[in-house]
Amino acid sequence: MKYRFRVFIGALLGAFAMVGAMLAGVLNGGVALALPLAGVGTFTIEASQINITHFRLLPRIGQLSSDGSNVPETQVSLDCTIENLKLYKDVPVPGGGKIRVLIQTNKEVHANGMVMNMAALQALAAFKQLTIGQNGEASSAVQEFSLSAPQLTLVNPHIQTTYLYTNSITLPGLSVSVSPTH
Repeated sequence: MKYRFRVFIGALLGAFAMVGAMLAGVLNGGVALALPLAGVGTFTIEASQINITHFRLLPRIGQLSSDGSNVPETQVSLDCTIENLKLYKDVPVPGGGKIRVLIQTNKEVHANGMVMNMAALQALAAFKQLTIGQNGEASSAVQEFSLSAPQLTLVNPHIQTTYLYTNSITLPGLSVSVSPTH
């Protein structure tokens, strides 16, 4: 009987260590906003306006689809304020049809240290001091090209993204809903 008690205590202590590690990660400010799991596919971000600082864009090859196919996409890093944020994913359900998981806020969102992998972007864009660069020392054609700007404004953006991470974010007036789509 002693052996089983030791196994139980070991498993319990291991579980507490895992919970402690997750809490430490949350307290350090790292927040994964979307579903960065393989095979999830794209989700959509919409807003009335996004004001960006410290913008940097690099092309990359990523996994966009659930079948694991590699597709070109861009990775951007930035700090921003977002007006009227809508982040949603349409998820297929058994038996046909889809449900939409929607995260939205009607107040200004502030995000710092954001990294996003984009498959597509549609918006009216206004850059200040846009720099288009080429890295002659890059090891692949994908790494040779970059865009950067100290300021960028996107009006009515529609962004298809596969991954979104932000170091810190405020979401005042947050609401989450799940509803069927047609």
